[in-house]
Amino acid sequence: MDAPTRRTGPRRWIPWLAVGILLPLLYAAALRGGGAALLDYPSGVLDMDVARVVADWTTGGPGRRVSVHPLYKLAVAPLGRTLAGRDASPARRLAAVRAITAASVALAAVLAGLLAARLAGARGPGLLAAVLCGVSFSSVLLAAIPEASSVSCLSAVPPLLWLEWRRGRPFTFGEAAVWGGLGVLGIGLTITQVGFFAIALACRCLAVARGSGGVRGARLATRVLLALALAVSVTWGAASLQTKLYPGTPRFYEEGPQEERSWLRLSDLAEEPIAHVSRVVSHFLFYDFVAPFPGYSHYLIDFYAGSRPEYRYWSLSIEEAGFEGWRPAQLALAGGLALLLAAAAVGLRRPDPRFAAPLLCLGYQLALHILYGREYVLYSGNWHGVLCAIVVAAAFRAAGARRRALAGLTAALCLGIFVNSWIVLDRVYAEVERGLDRHLRDSAGRPIEPLAR
Repeated sequence: MDAPTRRTGPRRWIPWLAVGILLPLLYAAALRGGGAALLDYPSGVLDMDVARVVADWTTGGPGRRVSVHPLYKLAVAPLGRTLAGRDASPARRLAAVRAITAASVALAAVLAGLLAARLAGARGPGLLAAVLCGVSFSSVLLAAIPEASSVSCLSAVPPLLWLEWRRGRPFTFGEAAVWGGLGVLGIGLTITQVGFFAIALACRCLAVARGSGGVRGARLATRVLLALALAVSVTWGAASLQTKLYPGTPRFYEEGPQEERSWLRLSDLAEEPIAHVSRVVSHFLFYDFVAPFPGYSHYLIDFYAGSRPEYRYWSLSIEEAGFEGWRPAQLALAGGLALLLAAAAVGLRRPDPRFAAPLLCLGYQLALHILYGREYVLYSGNWHGVLCAIVVAAAFRAAGARRRALAGLTAALCLGIFVNSWIVLDRVYAEVERGLDRHLRDSAGRPIEPLAR
């Protein structure tokens, strides 16, 4: 008899290879530069709340921004306080949080690879999707500079993976319990991610109702209601526990949204719809992968100069980088990425039910951010892993006999993207350590002379 074949499925090789490749790279990006000086500027880097996030995750004080990140204090602070230790210096607390963010982003890349392997039905696309996700500017930035999105990226892929693993199987009470847990995850880290949970569960219910899940009618409704009840009750209980453990932390459903109305983009959508939609789409398809050198957020300069002139504030900005921020090598990488996106578009021409839920989730995030947000790379962890999985799996679907060539080109593109991410991040660190070019600015933050590139 032949020797038994060793299992080489995605769940065996993707986690080890992806973690082995990505985690050292992400930690290297986190530790290369940009020390505690990052804490000196409130939202000074791409409007990332570095100081607030570090305080939330490494102290026993009240959690903030729970209207948007309902349970992230409860989820992350115990680990952050353990890693930082008692009476830690700012540098040590920042390092502790970076350890969490690097591990979270690496795990998110692994999950993206698992999803790509399921969508493509092959192992190779899974590895490449994990690497592409991990080396993208979105991931390197969120691994190195703490933000809420650095952990909320973990809530994007799991509902879609669970949907794929349950495809064609009976919808059991055990499955309903898992859906309930995914609902808590979708609400708890970033509340908008509940949309991914809802889309995945709806697609599952539709498939079951069509006869592929073993239950229908009242029995299906009972299981779905159980999942929803678990999601709501556990979230409510966790929010109550959070207020007990960290006094002063409000419950998210009592506090209500506290976001500035100025972050709504309704006026941009009304006044320049094509330019605004193009800007958001370009972030999804290009900037999150290959970032140009940042510019400065004149929106924020003007906003604070008018409303709080005593608060001298400006922020590095990818959104306002402008065409002059791009270098020829970055444009070449964007061109290579455009070819990969074109191959993916060809692969998506043939309908496949496996791609329906991921595409709907991506469309949901795109529609949401056409209406809301600035510095979209700040939110990119909420969708980037799903996008990488779709692009790589669909491109391999279209490649046919040319899959090896496509794999080689994708690997080369990943290397170039990582080098660019590293260089741009170094530029960010350097500008922070110089004081965001304070010596070249007036008291309101406007340039005295053109800033040298």
